[in-house]
Amino acid sequence: MGRLMTKAATGAIAAILALACPVVGGVGGPVTPACPGDADGDFDVDFDDLNIVLANWAQTVPPGTSGDVTGNGFVDFEDLNLVLANWGTFCMGIDKVFPTAGATGTVVTILGHGFDPDPDNNCAVVMMTPTCSLPLDVLDVNPEGTQMRVQVGPIFQGGQPGPIMVARGNGDFGTFVPAFPEIVVEEPVWVWDRQVNGPAATGPIFDPIPPAEELWLHGEPENGIICLFLPDDLPWLPDQKMAITMRAHDHAQGIGHDAHFPCMRILGPGGNTQECAERICDMIRCAFFQQSGIVIDCFIDQVPGGWKITVSLPGGFIDWGNLDICLFGPEVQVLDFFPPAAQSGDKLTIVGSGFDPDPDNNCAVVMMTPTCSLPLEVISVTPDGRQMQVLVGPIFQGAQPGPIMVATGFGTQGFFTPAFPDILVEQPVWNWDRFPPNGPAGGTMGMKDFVPIPPPEEQWIHGEPENGIICVTIPDSLQWGPDQKLNMTVRAHDHARGIGHDGYFPCIRLIGPGGSGFDCALRICDTIRCSFFQQAGFVIDCQVTPVPGGTKITFSIPGGYIDWGNVDICLVP
Repeated sequence: MGRLMTKAATGAIAAILALACPVVGGVGGPVTPACPGDADGDFDVDFDDLNIVLANWAQTVPPGTSGDVTGNGFVDFEDLNLVLANWGTFCMGIDKVFPTAGATGTVVTILGHGFDPDPDNNCAVVMMTPTCSLPLDVLDVNPEGTQMRVQVGPIFQGGQPGPIMVARGNGDFGTFVPAFPEIVVEEPVWVWDRQVNGPAATGPIFDPIPPAEELWLHGEPENGIICLFLPDDLPWLPDQKMAITMRAHDHAQGIGHDAHFPCMRILGPGGNTQECAERICDMIRCAFFQQSGIVIDCFIDQVPGGWKITVSLPGGFIDWGNLDICLFGPEVQVLDFFPPAAQSGDKLTIVGSGFDPDPDNNCAVVMMTPTCSLPLEVISVTPDGRQMQVLVGPIFQGAQPGPIMVATGFGTQGFFTPAFPDILVEQPVWNWDRFPPNGPAGGTMGMKDFVPIPPPEEQWIHGEPENGIICVTIPDSLQWGPDQKLNMTVRAHDHARGIGHDGYFPCIRLIGPGGSGFDCALRICDTIRCSFFQQAGFVIDCQVTPVPGGTKITFSIPGGYIDWGNVDICLVP
């Protein structure tokens, strides 16, 4: 960016011209002025342009070259005055954007000119409405200022396609000291200040793709301020993590103030909307003032059903901007567990953080191999999400020690209606669905492994993933008893899409004389298909095929690829 010239500096230059012209050697090459006063075509009007005018003073040159910024073919006071009139300005333009659509996290390339090579000194948004913008996090800019890479920020539901806009100003990237000690700044905060009457460039339309499910709060300008409503029933989690985007633009004064808080944590038990609102205001005020010396007013009021956050610019009128608060799901961590070894039916205590207080909404396993896991039935979770009690499930022969993993999602426990009338569901079935894609993944305990102890005698069938499916073969020699009881676990994780589906069937009875592996396989498939579809609305494909010496059951996810999981069928005497 060119240096700003004061009135005294302008007078000094005029005096130099009067005494000795020209005094600077060198001749600028042919250029087509990119903007008024830009002699060298770098989109900044600064000393470089002034020097070219002085070097070619009183000369006849090809129009539009060598300091002739007026284009009349002669370098004189008209060119000097045009440079001085536009001193310290720069011209920006956006030529192309790709891709032109994307969800949160998508990296977009913007081609143009006049971008500041320092990424922090650029502000990029998608103008979805005349008053509301979608944040674009500037990742990097090439040294020529002609290419910028940005990452799409949080997209609220109902976000409309709009043009991309880029502006330059003064940016700062770093941390600040909150007034409340329980606010943790986990990642640096970016604060940006657009100079008075600073320029902006507008480019092609970009189509934001909102995620299927996202917990967010959104506020837009109204009567010169931005108000954001925090409902009392919003589930503020213990150690709540959030991302905040704050944009407040006063176009009457030509000033824009922006901040992006990629990861903040409010320590504590959660659940108190008023305290969270106070801390959000504290973050906004402290970050702007400490990093840029900008005063942002932010205060809260109690309203029916919750609390209202009001943001304003002292002495200003917010014409466009927005305040978005995106709440992150719990960060699941496993810190310890005991006892370190157990067998089927034993209870295990897991200590960590981020567990869902609803036991059904957690999935716990022992990762015995990269693709195979031992089921842990979640019995209870403490209200603060820091301690979980689980029951060790069926352990097949040859099971190896492995780390414990816990993930959160959406679970249901209950009964379903099988298609075969001779299937009896004796205990509630648990289905768990990790969604949306790339939703909460979970924490893995790596300090020590849990040691599963297989029973000395157990009749079980075990299958692991291969080529995106799970196959289990039931040998003809297997003895199905009359009124055969089964314990089953099904885990099918499609990591390419970030989706995991789990089912636990603690006691299923196949009524009848038993003895036919093929008939039992059909009923096992029916049990799995019906429970997943009726309880979770998810389709699991299950096929039964006769093979030499037995019956093969094949499990698959329609349109998916099972990266890890397992199917365990344990016959109960």
